[in-house]
Amino acid sequence: MARIVDAGSEILSAVREAHSLSRRDLLQAVPAVATFGATLLGAGAAAAAPAKDEKQLNLAASPPAGFVPFAAPGRVVKVEKPGSLQANQLYPKPEDAKAMLTKALMEFTGEPDLVKAVGRFVHKDDKVCVKLNGIAKENMGTNKELVIPFLEALIAAGVPAQNITVLEQYRNFLQGTRVSDRNVPAGVKTAVHLNEDATMPERMIQGTGVRTSSFASSPKRQPSSTSRWSRITRSAATPAP
Repeated sequence: MARIVDAGSEILSAVREAHSLSRRDLLQAVPAVATFGATLLGAGAAAAAPAKDEKQLNLAASPPAGFVPFAAPGRVVKVEKPGSLQANQLYPKPEDAKAMLTKALMEFTGEPDLVKAVGRFVHKDDKVCVKLNGIAKENMGTNKELVIPFLEALIAAGVPAQNITVLEQYRNFLQGTRVSDRNVPAGVKTAVHLNEDATMPERMIQGTGVRTSSFASSPKRQPSSTSRWSRITRSAATPAP
């Protein structure tokens, strides 16, 4: 910084001296001052640039070498199964939820079974986070009857259970899905992030009369495990009734 300040003073002095020069002398002096200024700016940029051997922190997730996750932009698959709801008319029957999940992913990927279809999206070496949506709770939240077979398929596809985390925003949102440490496959973790890693502005949740900040401030909403992630993968959708 001292060198830049000194050099700047030299340029100002050169400009002041130029005022006493003739027009011809001034025109001859301008290229030299411009060159000196360009050299100074180059030196400043070089000083600001990180050293070649300085490592830059990069938290972006990337697939394992040689693995390309499945993608089909614009493709939509619809599945339905009459009579798939339980007697309470809120939640799907476990066998029907799994059947619809299997059919949807098989048709979407063209694979012959659920495990191979799931394997098109994740690699066995991935750290997988399954993001649920329980904000609507029993009204339209992600159902455990859909999540559990999806988690089982991930494990069958080669992803170690300890590398899988089921994630939601707040504890009561996770409870709304009825997914918990008690019913996920052994080794799979559940967690809530409580907006601690990335905050969000307070807003009214439409149709509930509740503001988002009231959840975050509740002392009862505590994470069941660590909540810092570098990768978020796709969430399973709620099956059609």
